[in-house]
Amino acid sequence: MPKKKDKQCFVVSPIGKESSEVRERANIMLEYIILPAVKTLGYEAVRADQLAQPGDINDTVIQLLNEAPMVIANLTGQNPNVYYEMAIRHTLGKPLVLIAEKGTELPFDIRMLRTIMVDTTSPASVEEAKNQIKAQVKAYEENPGKFLNPVTRVINKNIEWQN
Repeated sequence: MPKKKDKQCFVVSPIGKESSEVRERANIMLEYIILPAVKTLGYEAVRADQLAQPGDINDTVIQLLNEAPMVIANLTGQNPNVYYEMAIRHTLGKPLVLIAEKGTELPFDIRMLRTIMVDTTSPASVEEAKNQIKAQVKAYEENPGKFLNPVTRVINKNIEWQN
């Protein structure tokens, strides 16, 4: 299992096979946008394919979803694993930043969530995406108990209704 780090950022992303278009797009998003943005805030970012721990990868991913102080989900390509891992993070009620390549069609249940849309071919869009990532991460750091998502809003409402 990965070592717990105070400033670890787990990146949930489509990965694809080596040398595939999916991997190439995921690498661009990771290396040129996510890594530089979180590094300036002192975070070490890691994606599942960069982990070397033996054992069941699912256990490691779920542990990171639970323990990492920050998670960024790349919604590009509508990858089912990304949505599954995003749902786990929502259920845990922990901070999650969403990002996708411009033109990504988001599913109905996710459309209303603030998602950073980036044109990876535009230097200005890339810079703006990095700034938005930094702003969202800082907002979570400044108000750690204020994170709401569709799951936590409904669960909190149900608790209020029961009282």
